[in-house]
Amino acid sequence: MKKLKGLLILVLGLLLPYAQAASVPYEWVSGEEHINVGQPNQAGTASLEKDGKTVTLKLNNYNGTGLQLVCYGTGQSDMVFIIELEGENSITASDVGIDISSKVTFTGNGSLSIKAPKPLAYESFTGSALIIPSQNIYREGTEVEEAAEEITINNNEDNQEADSAYEPETKTEVEEEEVETPNALDKTKEKDKDKGSFLIPIVFGVLIGVLLSILTFTFVVLKKKNK
Repeated sequence: MKKLKGLLILVLGLLLPYAQAASVPYEWVSGEEHINVGQPNQAGTASLEKDGKTVTLKLNNYNGTGLQLVCYGTGQSDMVFIIELEGENSITASDVGIDISSKVTFTGNGSLSIKAPKPLAYESFTGSALIIPSQNIYREGTEVEEAAEEITINNNEDNQEADSAYEPETKTEVEEEEVETPNALDKTKEKDKDKGSFLIPIVFGVLIGVLLSILTFTFVVLKKKNK
């Protein structure tokens, strides 16, 4: 009898989460796949958890069609719907990306890009939407990706301009140094030549003066002897 009671308690413990989930009549549908507690999609990238009045859809690298919230019983008030993102998720749909009348709270460290005429049923977004909770990104289009690409392109262009601007300056400096060195030598030689040409007349004049002095002295001495 005790063993039977223990078995009943074990079975009830295992069935309790499913009983609680059944009391919350909501599930997500992706194409023809129904996603509910203990019933993920075939790829294993979408699963569902229910905790009281909170329904959490977990997407982990989900790449598929639009998602629709379905109520298979009597709707309940004060419900909280969460989509938790892990990895890079994407939805491509021909009509609505996420079809739900209530606003969804997005959490997680992943991202979700939606391409559909109406990405989110409760928003006015059109064409596409990008959602990255960890970066507080929740907007229409893919402006963040385009901005990142533009920044990368601009950085590459700036680097190329910087490189091209740097090379001529280096060459110019080298050329200037190469040019300045011969000019400096030429100027030094010219200065030396000018000094030399300036000293020659002085030296020559001094020599002539000395010779004249010697001749004059000799002439005076000879004149005195003759007397």
